[in-house]
Amino acid sequence: MTEEEGSMDLFGDMHPYNERFKVHTSIPNVGVDKGKILAELEFMSKEENEKWLEGQCSGTMYHGGLEHYAFLNQVFSKFSYINLLQRDLCPSGTKFEAEALSMVGKMLHGDEVSKVNRFDEVAGAITSGGTESIYNAMFVYREWGKEEKGITSPEVVAPSTIHPAFVKAAHYLG
Repeated sequence: MTEEEGSMDLFGDMHPYNERFKVHTSIPNVGVDKGKILAELEFMSKEENEKWLEGQCSGTMYHGGLEHYAFLNQVFSKFSYINLLQRDLCPSGTKFEAEALSMVGKMLHGDEVSKVNRFDEVAGAITSGGTESIYNAMFVYREWGKEEKGITSPEVVAPSTIHPAFVKAAHYLG
């Protein structure tokens, strides 16, 4: 690949695949052909899937089978452009969330917890990933500690190997 085609890597390891594909460091004057984009993504996906399909991966890929992933991609394509904040325009988001929370609540015997808890029903929230889940849990515990226990200077006691999201949440939540 020539320098003009984008092989020059000014940022070192920040541009993987720089030997194979053009590095875009600014918005191009002319859009890249959709076929070319899909071909590059197919190459990267195939190469990266080979790493974890052999079982040499922990905690990054959640393997439910490639056939199942193809189905999930079809499902995602129906809603990938939707902002679920506007539930009046997209009530399907409310349906999906309520059903998933109900199933998980039953699976975890939430009805038993409700019998000894001051709340009338099990509640939950669906998040988009581990960091958001950890942040939300820490926020809820901080607020609960303040309201129920009078804790005004909360602390987190954790090993040095804790997920970085706990450190981030502790920083943001004080």
